[in-house]
Amino acid sequence: MKKTLVVMSVLFLAAMSVDVFAIGNIGPPTAELKAGQWSVGGDYAYSDIDLDASKMKHTNSAGDPAMMISFEFEDVKTNFYYATLGYGLTENLEVYGRLGIADIKGRERWPEYSADWGSNFDNDIAGGVGTRFTFYKQNKVRWGVTAQMNWIDTSWDRKETSIVYGDIKRKLDLSAYDLLVAIGPTVDMGGWKLYGGPFFYMFDGDFDYKETWTGDGGGWEKGKADVEEDSSFGGYIGAAIPLAKNTDMTFEVAAISGGWSAGTGVIVKF
Repeated sequence: MKKTLVVMSVLFLAAMSVDVFAIGNIGPPTAELKAGQWSVGGDYAYSDIDLDASKMKHTNSAGDPAMMISFEFEDVKTNFYYATLGYGLTENLEVYGRLGIADIKGRERWPEYSADWGSNFDNDIAGGVGTRFTFYKQNKVRWGVTAQMNWIDTSWDRKETSIVYGDIKRKLDLSAYDLLVAIGPTVDMGGWKLYGGPFFYMFDGDFDYKETWTGDGGGWEKGKADVEEDSSFGGYIGAAIPLAKNTDMTFEVAAISGGWSAGTGVIVKF
């Protein structure tokens, strides 16, 4: 037992070199449902991180040649709210789905134009699917692997008026998905469970914007940037505490180099 706790702590602290967009509530890496058992519940997750700088392909109505400009999306604060539904396929394998909303706020930075704007995207629908598999059991420790995929498609509109450019309309669109695979133990602590371990994380997103104006003859400009994070590794640790018979609440935190992420959830089994 002590050796397992030491291993979990080392993996968690060693995994603080990952940049991610947002991590949803992961939960235990092992299957927690019996064969034929269902679960319903809710998840909440929050993250506060910076994304890596990227390049945006920029074009405009003046016919200027397309060019690549620097673009950064920083101070990204994300709130996920999910309803969940799970099912135990076997004693060691379960699947689950999520559906809810995501609230994303951040700051756009355009170094080449010395521009800096705050962005508050709409609360749009987000979804996800996942699975948990227990591959080894010993006394009060079970080892397993969990995999999950989440996606979000959201936008933000802003309007303003300028003496030179007249009425200005600006629209941002963010479409993204992520994949997370974690491996580790779930430890029976006598009345509650401790879980966690390292994970692999991949994020891929498209950031699009278009701005139009009516003054000075009118015009437009638009851009498109790929926001992605490949081959990233991190770590998380959490606890599952029983609230009542067949009802558990989880609390967890993930360490990342550009910030942090935390989540909680309630699951009712039947």
